[in-house]
Amino acid sequence: MFHAVPTELARNKTLAETFRDHWNRLVSPGNLIYTQRDEGREFLQGAQAEGLLVSENVETKEFFR
Repeated sequence: MFHAVPTELARNKTLAETFRDHWNRLVSPGNLIYTQRDEGREFLQGAQAEGLLVSENVETKEFFR
């Protein structure tokens, strides 16, 4: 499966790599694929065609105690 880096953490390479490091330690092994370039975009399109992208919407709520 392929999961997107959260928008706030995808702003730059350093933040994305930090997310990857934590993901690998706490969730499961994974790699970053930069989809802004041709090679990454083609990889993403292939993954989408094979149904390997997570398509669930995530709902967030803010609240204060």
